[in-house]
Amino acid sequence: MENKAFDRTDEDPVSTNPEKKNGRSLSPPAKPETSVAESESELIYKINDVPPWQICILLGLQHYLTAFGGNLMLPIIVANSVFCMNGDSLGISELISTTFFISGLSTLLQTTFGCRLPITQGASFSFLAPAIMLFSLQKWKCPYTGDLPVNNTLPEVGSEGHREIWQLRLREVNNFYIYIYF
Repeated sequence: MENKAFDRTDEDPVSTNPEKKNGRSLSPPAKPETSVAESESELIYKINDVPPWQICILLGLQHYLTAFGGNLMLPIIVANSVFCMNGDSLGISELISTTFFISGLSTLLQTTFGCRLPITQGASFSFLAPAIMLFSLQKWKCPYTGDLPVNNTLPEVGSEGHREIWQLRLREVNNFYIYIYF
């Protein structure tokens, strides 16, 4: 014996679609879907196509210039606000060159052994807020900020003593992130 309670016909007065009223739809008619063949014809390059080398160089330069800003700005922001470099141009240049070197190395490894997508591995701003929070603690306040007394015993900016101060802070950030990731 079949249960006819669940069988519906078009003549059924009860509609399951709330937009339908008196057999008409209140929404505009749907656009006809494009076929796969039509959408493929709109692509310039398909997945396995390789553009000419001139286009590859131009697109690579565009990709590099987009990543350049982020890789350059992060060390400059971090140098004074987090690592207490205070105008140490040698230290800031070391941070910038290290950022670009590691970005290039990780991009090369990603595109060679990784998922082989044309992406750039660059500096991330996501660690900036926790680092600023960590160094806002009284223990890690930058001694070069504020008014310095006349008989100041702090090392000269750019000296080996100053270098040890910001490298100690850099090691502390590295240990902090290693700790929170495990």
